[in-house]
Amino acid sequence: QIEHKENILKLVKRVYTLEGGIIGFFRGNVPATYLWMGYSAVQFSAYERVSQFLKHQCGVQNDGNCPPSAISFGAGALAGITATFATYPLDLCRTNFAARADGPRSIWAFVLQIYKAQGISGFFVGMGAALYGIVPYMGCNFLIYEKLVEGDRKTTSLAGFAGAISGGVSKLLVYPLDTVKKRMQVQAFAMPTTPRYDSMIDCLFQIIKKEGAHNLYRGLLPSILKNAIATSLSFALYTATLNLLRSRS
Repeated sequence: QIEHKENILKLVKRVYTLEGGIIGFFRGNVPATYLWMGYSAVQFSAYERVSQFLKHQCGVQNDGNCPPSAISFGAGALAGITATFATYPLDLCRTNFAARADGPRSIWAFVLQIYKAQGISGFFVGMGAALYGIVPYMGCNFLIYEKLVEGDRKTTSLAGFAGAISGGVSKLLVYPLDTVKKRMQVQAFAMPTTPRYDSMIDCLFQIIKKEGAHNLYRGLLPSILKNAIATSLSFALYTATLNLLRSRS
């Protein structure tokens, strides 16, 4: 078990020493890759469609006076909800692989283990916390992104920069909910000695009471760095792909 005060360097050394060297840093990478591909595809598709719908509704019902920031936030939040529903079992699988060195060795083994133990509902453990977190996260993500690009959705480098800022800031804002989500996920397949939580509210208060409020932010720095890089690449690649498709149409 990792100590609460263990810093990043000590954690890197621990993983390298106890979990198979370099390969230990890539545990859960396969489901994480599938998750990111599926999530990004659903997210961007849903965002464009919802954004267009909201702009149309705004023009019809409010003479086009809806603030663009409200449309960006609303479309981002709904896109995040849609993508979360579509890919949540992969998120649970990714967390399982990352948290347990002695857990299932393949996605299929994970599926069988969860289904036998908890049925279909087991694939959606902790999704309540995920949805509570994804609404402000994706809403802020697209709101900040649209503010930074200011209508220029064709410059790939600007999209990457805006994505890094929006991804990092959004993750900082909702990180405590992300911690609660992961704790709820881990208890679905953890050992009997792992803390048990009745709900996300119970999880939140247990962490604050037993570990201190600061532990809601454990792992914040690597998470922000990872999210900033991933979001930057997502927006940059999405913009580059759109540019390529436009040039060939």
